[in-house]
Amino acid sequence: AERRRVGRGRAHRMNGRDAGEEAQAAAGREALDAKRVLRALLDTSVRVSISDGRLITGQLWCIDNFKNVVLLNPDEARSPEASAPKRALGPLVMVPGKHITKVEAQRSVV
Repeated sequence: AERRRVGRGRAHRMNGRDAGEEAQAAAGREALDAKRVLRALLDTSVRVSISDGRLITGQLWCIDNFKNVVLLNPDEARSPEASAPKRALGPLVMVPGKHITKVEAQRSVV
């Protein structure tokens, strides 16, 4: 049975959770879903767009809480066309999260 309490002109639900707790629970579920998606993307080929227009393609190695991304065997391109010249960047590259505008999986993994 749901009880209602009236205070300061508003009715409040008394079913064990208030609106703040409900929002926190929803945010927690959303964070778990995001982590699940990122785990599925690990070790897959991704394309990272950065703020200066370059595209970096490589295998997603890791990501941290600051959204910094480390890619394995990365290539850099100046445009998204397949015919655009690519340049190898080395065995690993770290892309700062503050410069990332988009991350795309090269194939569907989720």
